[in-house]
Amino acid sequence: ANDETNRLFLHKQTASGPPIKVWDFIDDGTRLRQTEADVEGAARVGNQVLWITSHGNGRDGDAKEYRRVLFATTITGSGAQTELVFSGRYGGGAGAKNEVAARGLLVDLISWDRTDGHGLGADHLGLFAASRDGVLPNAPSGFNIEALEFSPDEVSGYLGFRAPTINVSGTQHALIVPVTNILELVDGVGVQSGRAQFGEPIFLNLAGRSIRSLCRNDSSGYLISAGPPDNATPGVNDTWALYTWDGDPEHAPVLNQELPAPDPFTTGTWESIVSVPDPMLPGAAFRLVADSGDTDFYGIGQTKDLITGLQKSYSQLFLLQ
Repeated sequence: ANDETNRLFLHKQTASGPPIKVWDFIDDGTRLRQTEADVEGAARVGNQVLWITSHGNGRDGDAKEYRRVLFATTITGSGAQTELVFSGRYGGGAGAKNEVAARGLLVDLISWDRTDGHGLGADHLGLFAASRDGVLPNAPSGFNIEALEFSPDEVSGYLGFRAPTINVSGTQHALIVPVTNILELVDGVGVQSGRAQFGEPIFLNLAGRSIRSLCRNDSSGYLISAGPPDNATPGVNDTWALYTWDGDPEHAPVLNQELPAPDPFTTGTWESIVSVPDPMLPGAAFRLVADSGDTDFYGIGQTKDLITGLQKSYSQLFLLQ
């Protein structure tokens, strides 16, 4: 998936090239709306893949109701014979023509925070203020979900936030919110508000960075791609970085390596982890895919503005340190 269209693409992992298949779940009924939903994260358990949009405002701070949807697909087949079937959504789908109809995960998160559902104090996470019209979707004070992965027990869905980041003892920490009934939410297209249940928020010290991608292996080892905040401190958190984590909320993530600075002409920002090596040992290989929407590969304009045949993203193989 990418954050420019509402289509899903099947690619061969070992070779560069156009998609083998494309699925379009846009319709006028119960699936996805025509307007770009800003898909940012995905997570698989069994034969289901869950996809989440940013739920955040646009780059200009305007509220975007159509960016507030969690949806699911069911996988059949494998390889080039893979098929996806749309199996449910929570939040603004094709039939959500106004704010009330679009309500789902964002409204539930705000209510949980405002009513002290986490026991940390009302509005401790600042989600209501972060998501107001006019607020930019960036850390530390905006609202933007960029990652989705399952908990070690494969029951809860971990929402990884680019914004907000949360002050913990004077340091901005990255935020994860577990959705403890996430599979129930996408079982069909029923009532779209008030159903989500949340676990205790998880605060990760990424030196002021926030989560841009979160990916888990079968042994519950996680990789985190973390991006710098807008107000980064040179030499402290002004670079992208890769962290390892064991999934335990009580354990701190470990800085594995700083990532190359995104090049506006050749790469992009490190927002996708293809897979996590198992075991996660020094020298183990993993691949990152960059968000190259703003990259000018050909000197004729940003790739997101080009015709489909010229659009592409950059990927790179790395080794764990």
